[in-house]
Amino acid sequence: MRFAHALALSTAGLLLGPVLTLVAASPALAQDTGFEIAAFNCPEPDGLFAYPGDVTKYVECSNNVPTVHSCPSGLNWNQKGQYCDWPADAGAVADHGETVIGAQRARALQRPS
Repeated sequence: MRFAHALALSTAGLLLGPVLTLVAASPALAQDTGFEIAAFNCPEPDGLFAYPGDVTKYVECSNNVPTVHSCPSGLNWNQKGQYCDWPADAGAVADHGETVIGAQRARALQRPS
């Protein structure tokens, strides 16, 4: 009987292990980066939206509650695709309204003189 009890505890630990790891990792994904998130009004109750003033971040709205997330290093938020993307492909919009497309793509778009 002791063996069965130990086996049951061991199995329960294995089943809960990934869940506990996932829960522990989730706070690292959501970060408040200094932007007054209370001032952000979700355009829709649920969705992903560009972070004002920083193309490397985005805002996730869930039931009209905004949460700021950061893209992995070197990536920018692609609003059209709704994911973090290479800067040359992201088409992120900077504060001044110009499209940030990256130097490589800008060279490809230039017309020969």
